Amino acid sequence: MNFGITDVNILRIFTPVPKFFTIKQHKSYSIQIVIGKEVIMHIESTVYVHRNILEMLNRGAAITGKSRTVIIKLLMKRVMSQSRRMIKSYSRLRYQKRDPEKNWHRLHISFNECEYEYCLDIRKFYKMSVSFIIAYAAQKYLNEIMKILIKGDNTDNYRFRNYIFTHKILDGAICWQIYWGIPVNPSLLLSQIPFDMR
Repeated sequence: MNFGITDVNILRIFTPVPKFFTIKQHKSYSIQIVIGKEVIMHIESTVYVHRNILEMLNRGAAITGKSRTVIIKLLMKRVMSQSRRMIKSYSRLRYQKRDPEKNWHRLHISFNECEYEYCLDIRKFYKMSVSFIIAYAAQKYLNEIMKILIKGDNTDNYRFRNYIFTHKILDGAICWQIYWGIPVNPSLLLSQIPFDMR
């Protein structure tokens, strides 16, 4: 979930076990992390996939017993782990190759708030449309994801469960910091959070 840290004094982190503690005291306010379950808003989105990719996703869903949406989310987060290699600067947004209209299918996907923000970020940073990212990930990582799901292994390594952004003005420059996930030790965020909230 996204929070402008300069505008609020609570970080919300979603984990199974509720816990509350304060990580920073100030004479006029405190920064508090609230860890616990909370209802997350879901955002509907539409992507276009080639019939070849759709067949791959259908096959993956049939073999693993998972929905296409679950597989797509795992594929997206697998691509997120390649951020250092895939980031692009000063280039045009890339789309899938053209093909006759009959070969394209529309898929509706429901993302939670964090997942939706991830999609917007990787679209910007990787310079790829979300549909193109799904196609790329299916071709490159679908077999890997399927093997993990079939074995029943933990897929937590592919999940970025939280989203935070911070905003500050640094000597006239507008600065944004984006976090895909929360550190194991949340107090490590202290050195990064701007505390000039007056």
